[in-house]
Amino acid sequence: MTKNCSGCKEQLPTDAFGMQTGTKDGLNRRCKDCMNKANRATQAKDPDRFHNQRRTSWLKRNYNITPADYDKIEKDQGGKCGICGSDFKGTNRGYWCVDHCHNSGKVRGLLCGTCNKALGQLGDTKEALQRALKYLDTH
Repeated sequence: MTKNCSGCKEQLPTDAFGMQTGTKDGLNRRCKDCMNKANRATQAKDPDRFHNQRRTSWLKRNYNITPADYDKIEKDQGGKCGICGSDFKGTNRGYWCVDHCHNSGKVRGLLCGTCNKALGQLGDTKEALQRALKYLDTH
């Protein structure tokens, strides 16, 4: 089956179109390529708005917090890493890593990239951290 794209005006296979509820055929009126071009153009016009929307949904989806919650944690920590106290975030996006319990999902605080990686490498367990401390003491 084929469908005419209202963007590029080409007759394309239906698998070239994204799904859209509320249309007779259940498909978007523009092909995926035309939709991607339109989305990139919209993002280019207002990159800050797009970035803020993505950040908000990412924080909510992954940690169940809002940007305001994140900002409050950062303020409570004095704008420093919760472990080493550095003010260097150490991430390529300029944000702190959100440290959370992988079992409960509860956010513990904000960490620099180095401390976040260190905790992750130690499996987020007190036992592994104590073994690392014992090792450092003996060597």
